[in-house]
Amino acid sequence: MLRPDPFPVTAAVCLYNGSAFIGEALASVLAQTVSDFELLVVDDGSTDGAGAFLEAWIRDPRLTVVRTLHRGLGAARALAVSRARGEWIAFLDQDDVWAPRKLERFLEAAESRPEAAIVFSDARLMDEAGAPFGLWSDRFDLRSLDLGPGSAERELLQRGCFIDVSAAMVRRDAVLEAGNFDPRFHYVEDLDLWLRIARCRRLSRIPEPWSFRRIHAGQFTQAQPETALAEQMALLRPRSTDLSLPPSLRIAVGDYLLGQHYECGLRLLRHRRYGAAARVAFGAFRVPDRITDAAHCLLLRRGTPSSVRNAAGRALSVIVRIGNRLVRIAETLRGRSAGPTRIHIDGTPLGDERTGYFTFVTELIRSLIVEGPGAPIIRVSIAAGGRRALRESLGPPAGRLRLRRVLFGRSHWAAFYESVARPVVQILSGLGAASLILAGMFSFLRPLAYLGAGWALLQALFLADRLRSRQIRRRGGPPRPPLFQRAALLIHNGWWVPRRRGWRGPVIEIITWRGRFRFRRSRRIAFVPDLTTRIGPEWHTEANVREFDEYLAYALRYAGTLATVSEHSRKDIVERLGVPRERVSIAPSFIHPAFFSSHRSPDVLRGYGLEPGYLLSVSTIEPRKNLRRLVRAFERLRQARLGGPILALVGPPGWDEGFDRFLDESEARPFIRRLGFVPLEHLPSLYHHAAAFVYPSLYEGFGLPVLEAMASEAVVAASRSSSLLEVLGEAGILFDPVSDGDIEAALRRAVSLTPEEQASFRAAGRRRAEEMVAEWRRRGPWPLRMGDKPPCE
Repeated sequence: MLRPDPFPVTAAVCLYNGSAFIGEALASVLAQTVSDFELLVVDDGSTDGAGAFLEAWIRDPRLTVVRTLHRGLGAARALAVSRARGEWIAFLDQDDVWAPRKLERFLEAAESRPEAAIVFSDARLMDEAGAPFGLWSDRFDLRSLDLGPGSAERELLQRGCFIDVSAAMVRRDAVLEAGNFDPRFHYVEDLDLWLRIARCRRLSRIPEPWSFRRIHAGQFTQAQPETALAEQMALLRPRSTDLSLPPSLRIAVGDYLLGQHYECGLRLLRHRRYGAAARVAFGAFRVPDRITDAAHCLLLRRGTPSSVRNAAGRALSVIVRIGNRLVRIAETLRGRSAGPTRIHIDGTPLGDERTGYFTFVTELIRSLIVEGPGAPIIRVSIAAGGRRALRESLGPPAGRLRLRRVLFGRSHWAAFYESVARPVVQILSGLGAASLILAGMFSFLRPLAYLGAGWALLQALFLADRLRSRQIRRRGGPPRPPLFQRAALLIHNGWWVPRRRGWRGPVIEIITWRGRFRFRRSRRIAFVPDLTTRIGPEWHTEANVREFDEYLAYALRYAGTLATVSEHSRKDIVERLGVPRERVSIAPSFIHPAFFSSHRSPDVLRGYGLEPGYLLSVSTIEPRKNLRRLVRAFERLRQARLGGPILALVGPPGWDEGFDRFLDESEARPFIRRLGFVPLEHLPSLYHHAAAFVYPSLYEGFGLPVLEAMASEAVVAASRSSSLLEVLGEAGILFDPVSDGDIEAALRRAVSLTPEEQASFRAAGRRRAEEMVAEWRRRGPWPLRMGDKPPCE
């Protein structure tokens, strides 16, 4: 039961793969001399078992664990603030430690200074083993701080971030008033919030240290110094040029940024990342006046003669001006110059049927259609049938799109071979046969015989190559496409490389499965929903595996970012393809607004011969969806429960050969309805009125039907595998997808729920779906908020 009145303080811990130190951190919280507090842990998508460790280790009623997809520290802290029930919030990093009387001392200070919005103290520094070696205040002069409203902001800008987040306690209402933490930041999210609060609220300092800050190699600044520097520049560089600030303050901010470039360069050199260190050094020219002043002070300190100092100053000024101009040119070439953002989306997979690819691409387009100044220009490459379906799905907003017709060159190379290369060879062979016939009939056409013989030889080679390829496949050897087919592949991939310069302004290109990039300088994003063709090639046809392998090869070569749909898929891509983690981005899986609508008519059911209380499965008929086990489990359920429910299978036919025959041979066939493809407007009603929606897939990159069913307030039973755990969480029934008995038990439980239990599952699923979609929409259009650099040519 929730406490009716708020806690005095919430201890908020944000956790991400911190199993090495989280135990010590939480032990220091539970050892506080003050016992009336809430302990809130936000598990930001940990993959090292830290979340399970918490549940197994801590049995304390004050503990609340909130799990979410991995979005970064800024988003995790913002979520902690929104879930906190305390009047004050005391943050603790997963690798830091509190002194036992920390909360007691801070609450005393807060009571004595009621006007303060932030109470902070000094902190002791310790190494990875916990040995102390200094104080946080050694880096800052904190003896003469002016912490009044407005003055505290200037102190933070002039001295740097002297408030350690683990040594701070902040009023919850002050955080919300200032706009909460910015989820775009992963490193400077605390400084950004402190600046906004200090602009209009008073701060208070406790001089003695009451926390221990751990310095180790796994910290963000140590592992990703260039990312931390980029965030500092994004936050503070506008302040260094803000003419409303005093010159001394602008100089201080510029000096701080120059110092951060220096420290970042040293860290990269220690890591032997010489190219990144050179880029950081070149980036220092973005604060040119601070470089010249720093050099002048250095020469003056060393007692350099004035004549040498003046000559060096003039030479350095020329170098700095050239460097600053080159930086501006580089930013312009990288798409940071003026002009609207242009987004090119590959809509090749969009056909008449609204499959999973169709849903993802159309809802991505819907999220990008914004109005007002600065709205991006969106161009979609799409075939005629998909154009009609896209307009119907989007409605009036589709009028803001620029649609481009898909030609054969935009298709996959196999389609290019079938539609162009193979007919060309056959036409040439036909011409060769005709030439031989004409040469035999008319003596003056005998020179054509040589040409005809060449064309006939070409046809013979073509046929021999195809027969050899079939023999290799028949003998069980590795699949080898015919030689002519591979030649078409080389021509196709060699022709469709990024060539065009593009326009002034940033250009973003997004391809999904069959598209090709067009521009040399653009932010290129390739959508890779999952790696099922690598993880389970037996689930796919040989053509599917070959086609997706070619797409992956193209994406890895030309794309700057690989976009996937879940943390689980990101982990697979990083581990199986050897891609750096920072190159893989998670794209939201938006769903159509119809699934959140309250209009779910039972009349739709009667059109399919159904009554409320059936079991529903929605997926393409393919081996990965595991529908055969579902049918066998349904047979066992029917045998145990006479007069049980109907099983409705929704989805287009795929490549599970023999599934129809398997279904006809099933004893439960009279109670199974094969509905085929169902229009999108009917799905919310089918989801909602089912006794349960069952999704027994063996592997999913995301599992969009599960999110659709949750939004439609359905009872959901899904596999306990891959990303489905991320999507469903505790809002549904989980089962082992490779066990017929476990699937049967889940079905039995689903059809045996009481009305109260059904209502609880439906409400929990709807709430989780709303939270996920609201978080995605709050963060803004996904491609526009990515900070990825375009690939180097």
